[in-house]
Amino acid sequence: MIATVLVTLLQSACDGTSLLSLDSSTGNCGVTGNCFSSGNFPQDYGTNEFCVVAACDRVTFTITSFETEYHDDCIHDYLEIDGTKYCGNNISSQTRMPLQSGSLEMNDILKFKSDDGNEMKGFELCVAPITKPESPPSPHEEDDNDKEDPAKSVGAIVGYVAAALVVGGGTFYYIGSRRRKSPQSDLQSAVGNLIF
Repeated sequence: MIATVLVTLLQSACDGTSLLSLDSSTGNCGVTGNCFSSGNFPQDYGTNEFCVVAACDRVTFTITSFETEYHDDCIHDYLEIDGTKYCGNNISSQTRMPLQSGSLEMNDILKFKSDDGNEMKGFELCVAPITKPESPPSPHEEDDNDKEDPAKSVGAIVGYVAAALVVGGGTFYYIGSRRRKSPQSDLQSAVGNLIF
């Protein structure tokens, strides 16, 4: 229930031009342009910061810097990307570093939390829209100039296979402009081969 309300609130903050929507409850962490960062970045972030951000569209992200306090379970200071917590830094050997780049779907949630001590440089995560590549034309599509006029095609069929008529017990058929009389079996054979 709380997650549903949170996503609904964040969606309402998406204005159609922003790629990220911020609900900052405490501290200086925030969104500037298309980047989400810890408070005071690139200086040390503050104590007890907490921010929640949602992606307003499908986006790719790049993390230009990442340095937070490390704990095995990332319970002190962390960046959470769509439910997975990351903490640590390149300075120590203990780390749970996020990927430097990836993608987010619309409404994926990002969170940053710091506790009351051991503040560090923090992070900056910037996003860009995922553009749909233009698909190449289907090999079945033709140029308008190459399309045949359907009336001409129908006219050709009618002109050459025209019609079979049964008149007074005799079967007449037309091929081109010449009328011919033929036994029933010849006609069925000729028409059957042409139509079926």
